[in-house]
Amino acid sequence: MEADFQKKWAEIINKAAHDQVFKQRLLSNPVSVLKEYGIALEPGVTVEVVENTPRKHYLVLPESGAAKDLNEEEIRKISGGRGHPGTSHGSCGDRDGTGQGIWYAS
Repeated sequence: MEADFQKKWAEIINKAAHDQVFKQRLLSNPVSVLKEYGIALEPGVTVEVVENTPRKHYLVLPESGAAKDLNEEEIRKISGGRGHPGTSHGSCGDRDGTGQGIWYAS
C-alpha cells in the first residue's frame, strides 16, 4: 500500500511541476486532489501542502509519540534507500552556496 501511495504522490508532484493550475489546486485544496488520485483519508484528517522556495525550506517532524528506535531495514524503507526524510528521492547538499545542508528533491 505504501508503494501505491508513493507512486500516486510522485504522479501528483510531476503534474504540479508542469501544470500551474493543478499546482494551485493542490496547494489550496489538497484533500480534493488526493481523492481524485484514489488516496483516501480518514475522516477528520487534514492535509497541508507547502512548497519550498529558494529562501525557505520545510522539514516535517513525525507526529508526537511516533519516535522509536529503528533498525537499518526500517530506516532504509522510510528513507527510500537514499536518506531523504519524507520522500523516496532527494539529496542533502550545499546547492545554494550557504554552507548549510538542505534537502532537495531530485
